[in-house]
Amino acid sequence: MDVLQAADRPWLTAIDGIGGIGKTTLATLLVHELLPSDRFVNMAWVSAKQEEFQPAVGIADTGRPALDVEALTNALLEQLMARPPLTAALPEKQAALTSLLKAQPHLIVVDNLETVADYQALIPFLRQLANPSKFLITTRLTLQAYSDIFCYSLTELPADEVHAFIRYEAAGRNIQRLAGATDAQLQNIYEVVGGNP
Repeated sequence: MDVLQAADRPWLTAIDGIGGIGKTTLATLLVHELLPSDRFVNMAWVSAKQEEFQPAVGIADTGRPALDVEALTNALLEQLMARPPLTAALPEKQAALTSLLKAQPHLIVVDNLETVADYQALIPFLRQLANPSKFLITTRLTLQAYSDIFCYSLTELPADEVHAFIRYEAAGRNIQRLAGATDAQLQNIYEVVGGNP
């Protein structure tokens, strides 16, 4: 959280890790921690997610196109301006957004930025918008190749912590057999889920 609260670099921060490990949850917690402070005048959240879980069919395409510069610009203007210039040409909209984000610090979350095409299109644009505003990106792929992005990787939990977590959850749900399972029995679960219960 310190890198987001700092009034200087890094302007872009990325949380990376496998799907389902908690990147979006961590980003949500960070935003909730930062909201009461006066560090940012406003915040916005944009999702680049192209798939979602639907109970009847499982994982399905949302039908939304990949997040590109224009879609990101429109989404941010809609969230941050009372009267966004959405009918203007893209350069005018970008100028309005740049002016807004450069005037005062905003916190912008770009959630589920997953493809190389997304990175290549959006990272240069985010750099232009940053300072004093900051960007928090969640992604399955690491952005370590970008030297100006602070990367925080969520990795698998150690086996003993997964065992303790499973027991805690099982006890809270009154699943006694699982709550009383041995480490050897729980290790089978750990190996199946890869340290991501």
